[in-house]
Amino acid sequence: MMVIYKYVLKATDTQVIPIPCPNRILSVAEQHGNVVVYANVDIASTKMKDYTFQIRGTGHNADDLDGYKFLGTVKLHGGDLMFHVFYL
Repeated sequence: MMVIYKYVLKATDTQVIPIPCPNRILSVAEQHGNVVVYANVDIASTKMKDYTFQIRGTGHNADDLDGYKFLGTVKLHGGDLMFHVFYL
């Protein structure tokens, strides 16, 4: 059964999150001060795929993002912090 799940990202540059397969990464947003990724996942599946997420602030080094897909930009603290989220 396919269900939309959310995954809360930590406040770190790089992290790996296992997500059930098949899946489709949908979007990224702010929720209650957190950066969250939404994915449509098969909750009956026991097969997992590791996704590597990268978070970069505006003006921060982004030299290591070759091959990553841009997921979206998240605004925190009323726009004081802008985070750009990529995944592979």
